[in-house]
Amino acid sequence: MSSAYHLLEKLIDKNYYLNKSAKEAYRSWMQSYAQQALKDVFNVHSLDVMAVAKSFGFSVPPRVHLKIGLKAKPQKKPASDEGESGEPSYTLPGGGNRQWCR
Repeated sequence: MSSAYHLLEKLIDKNYYLNKSAKEAYRSWMQSYAQQALKDVFNVHSLDVMAVAKSFGFSVPPRVHLKIGLKAKPQKKPASDEGESGEPSYTLPGGGNRQWCR
């Protein structure tokens, strides 16, 4: 079984597109794991990164930037900027405005 892992590692190491896809999959998996709600169970800092990297076909874990704890929250506008219905409107991260119902 270990020879199959070595063949996979060599293939991913030599093929640019496979390497790029594997890195994206690895980053996506790590990001998903880091954003789980149960932090005591899904602790990214106690994760065996080497074993995870091997499962994606890497002999050495690739460096990835994890956006841990960054969640987009609507920002409340000043009180004078109320919508037509009298409900406060919020600025979304994309820049659009939306009015929220209670």
